[in-house]
Amino acid sequence: MDIIAICISLASLFVAIWAVKVSKNIAKQQHDDAVKAEKRQEEKCKREIKNRKEARRIANASPLARLAGATKELEEDIFLDKQLGER
Repeated sequence: MDIIAICISLASLFVAIWAVKVSKNIAKQQHDDAVKAEKRQEEKCKREIKNRKEARRIANASPLARLAGATKELEEDIFLDKQLGER
């Protein structure tokens, strides 16, 4: 009878250790996923800023758009074209 109790106790201990290990692995994976998502968001913001700067540069380089006072509209059109091109 004592042997059965010892075996059950050991099995319970192993199950408890396994449960802790699994929960730690799940928490680590969730953390890694959150870090990856944050990095993707940062990259997306950097690309958007880069595209806006490029669109502004192209719009300001157009003398015709500057004379017509339409650089903001041209800049927005160029930016949106770049955004659509990235998808």
